[in-house]
Amino acid sequence: MDIPPPYEPNVESYVRTVRGGCFIDVGANAGMYSIRFRKNFRHVFAVEPNPKMVEVLRTRRLTHLAKNVSILPFAASDRNGEASMFVDGTIGRSAGSIDTIEPSFTYRPASRPEVEIPFPIGNEGREEIVVKTMRLDDYSFPPDIELMKIDVEGAEFKVIDGARETVSNARSIIVEVHDKERKSYMERIIDKWFRVRWLDPDHLLGRIRVTKGLQK
Repeated sequence: MDIPPPYEPNVESYVRTVRGGCFIDVGANAGMYSIRFRKNFRHVFAVEPNPKMVEVLRTRRLTHLAKNVSILPFAASDRNGEASMFVDGTIGRSAGSIDTIEPSFTYRPASRPEVEIPFPIGNEGREEIVVKTMRLDDYSFPPDIELMKIDVEGAEFKVIDGARETVSNARSIIVEVHDKERKSYMERIIDKWFRVRWLDPDHLLGRIRVTKGLQK
């Protein structure tokens, strides 16, 4: 089963160059990064709550003999429990799918200035399912986290709130910010641990850890 390529050339180019221990792909969807770049890392964790995408990931993991890829079928968030997720069924987030557990946010990407979709209005007509949520800090990841990538359609701030220790242990992080009005806020958060720069209008890269340990 072929893996659709990501439509984020700057992000893809950066991930292609990263090699090392552990890659945590939060919002893995169909494995555009976690399966495609599995050979760059000793261990890959594909965090994906959408059951349909989990099945696609499992099939591709078997097809590509991706033994170093672990599929974590939950939504990363700021609390452990359950949440409603609204899904549209599109394979490939970068191709335009919006699967979100965030009940209220504005989809206002910097790369598409003509787009402004308020949620929950944007969830009208989408399938609603209940998924498990978990703080990444409550999962036992290996200590050698080379890269985290977060693409969770508006819930990126919740993910980081529940993953501060995990983030502080990573060597680099890529976060897709879905609301251009919150870009500077995300910069301030990531700047606690990393030097930051934008790979493109939507994706913030944090690289080279500048502080050690949990930040408040």
